[in-house]
Amino acid sequence: MEALELQKKVNGSYFFSAQYQQAPTPPGGGMMAMMQDPIFKTLHGTGCPGYLLKSGDKLALSEKQINNLKKLKADFQKTAIKNRASVDVAEIELKELLDTAAPDFGQVKNKITQLGSLKQKLYLDYLNVVIQSRKLLTAEQLKTLRSLSNNCCKGMGGGGNGMMGQEMMK
Repeated sequence: MEALELQKKVNGSYFFSAQYQQAPTPPGGGMMAMMQDPIFKTLHGTGCPGYLLKSGDKLALSEKQINNLKKLKADFQKTAIKNRASVDVAEIELKELLDTAAPDFGQVKNKITQLGSLKQKLYLDYLNVVIQSRKLLTAEQLKTLRSLSNNCCKGMGGGGNGMMGQEMMK
């Protein structure tokens, strides 16, 4: 969940800085920041199409598998961009609700619930693309993937090397 803290007062309006603990879309971070999220990090090495494409030689991917993975990746990117935009808009709306003299608890609660649903959709869309990507692999490729994923994303902000977000956006 988000922890909002008052950052500064400018021209009579309060501006809040969102400090995300497990939100999939920190401000300005896009896909790379999304991939810092623990849930996305957990899913990534288990079948993210970008990771599978990067590991194509080790997995001995066929041309058909590569094309299908590229399509899954592109489709997810388009969906994720739209979903992140919805999250960003809802966050702005939440800030507007909180920037009143007497915020209405019910309205703020509903907006937070909406934000939770939008973020959950990001998680589930990513889970779907991981599962669809894995379905393209043979039993032998899945076995190879398991050994590769043990080294995926290590050292990155508590768990990886930074390639995770970059791979989905390449």
